[in-house]
Amino acid sequence: MPRKERRKKEQERCRQDAAKGSRTLYDWMKPRVAASISEQVEEDSEDREETQESEESETEDMEADDEPNEEDSVDDLEEQVAPQEPQIEARAEVTDVEEPFSMLPELQYPNDPAHVVTYKIRISESFIKLCNNYGPCQPVISYPKNLEGRSFQKKWYEKNSWLEYSPQKDAMFCFSCRLFLTEERYSGRVAWKSEGISRWRTALEKIKEHAGSESHMIGMVRWKGFQSQALDIALETANREVQAARDKEKQRNREILDRLISITLYLARQGLPFRGDGEISTSENRGNFLELVEMFSKYDSVVQLHLDVIKEKQDILKRPQVSLLSNRTQNDLIKALAISVRRVILEEIHQSKVFSILMDETTDVFHIQNRSLLL
Repeated sequence: MPRKERRKKEQERCRQDAAKGSRTLYDWMKPRVAASISEQVEEDSEDREETQESEESETEDMEADDEPNEEDSVDDLEEQVAPQEPQIEARAEVTDVEEPFSMLPELQYPNDPAHVVTYKIRISESFIKLCNNYGPCQPVISYPKNLEGRSFQKKWYEKNSWLEYSPQKDAMFCFSCRLFLTEERYSGRVAWKSEGISRWRTALEKIKEHAGSESHMIGMVRWKGFQSQALDIALETANREVQAARDKEKQRNREILDRLISITLYLARQGLPFRGDGEISTSENRGNFLELVEMFSKYDSVVQLHLDVIKEKQDILKRPQVSLLSNRTQNDLIKALAISVRRVILEEIHQSKVFSILMDETTDVFHIQNRSLLL
């Protein structure tokens, strides 16, 4: 069939010419292939109506069998080109979700209200915390003048703690409204939130009008509540840190007392004296108790740290410090151990059914009687 072959060649030439001027192959192939298929269907219907020879009908059947292959190739092309577009959209969505405001502290005015629009920052809790740490943007600079010779005035900050100025946009904003009025019903009020007020002729009137509006009062209440909450969290954190330091100091003091009690028990069991003739730091022999403490410090880091801290404080404050090593502390340790020994003896007496008492008496050179009791 020469006529059909010529028609196919013309159609193929048209597709190639159109593909050269198309931006993407996918944009061109999809409508062109559909049109080509529809034309082939119309031709097949016309050929079926005509009465032709058997050879022509066989040729038409072979061409009809080849058509699905062309559709398959188009489908393969669609699968290769089309899936790439959703992936690009997904990456764009991820870029919008990410809120890159970590670079703001590096800028000259980190809390400039214009940064929200410039960097497409979403108002999130982390961003609110960052802005609350900096506070409203209230730079004191040489404000540019408009065509009327008017400009922003720094004295407007005095009675309006919420007022802020954007050096980038040369406009004033409301700190509380732009951060804490994020509901849909406030989306239309963009003047004080994202666009800014830059008509300085009526600036004072706008400030008074906005300060008395209901939406501004709601934003201020939310801002103060957020500040109070942040203050409570800061105080709670500070209290936890102080309490943790106190607990650590208590644990260290208990460890020191445990070692001092061991030294006291050793000296009492051995019947050795505690103190010496001179207990000052320059004495050659400061007594058994202090000398044992010095010996412990050579092998025990807890005792060594305790002695170093005492010496450092004494050098700075130039007065005696609580060291738990004085003669009063030694006497208190001896009394505490004596009470503990008596308590153990009393418990044994209460538990036993029978016990005996031995008493002895002697007279000294002054004819004074001395008695001793032994259980």
